[in-house]
Amino acid sequence: MGLWQLIKAESQQKKIIEIDARPSDCIAMATQQRAPIYVSLDVWDEVQDITEVLRKMHEESSQTEESDQEEDS
Repeated sequence: MGLWQLIKAESQQKKIIEIDARPSDCIAMATQQRAPIYVSLDVWDEVQDITEVLRKMHEESSQTEESDQEEDS
């Protein structure tokens, strides 16, 4: 059973419509449209901060790209 979200979107004519979509699709649509994403404080308080993990992954990726470029030279 998948997790689905019911979101309300406002069209260009300022008409509110409901869209039944997965949370990941809702985030993708909001990001694509540069729309704000609202999160309940209860949900926000439950998530783990992975900022440091993402930073390390980015650094490792950058180092791998640099070493690949040196090998190609």
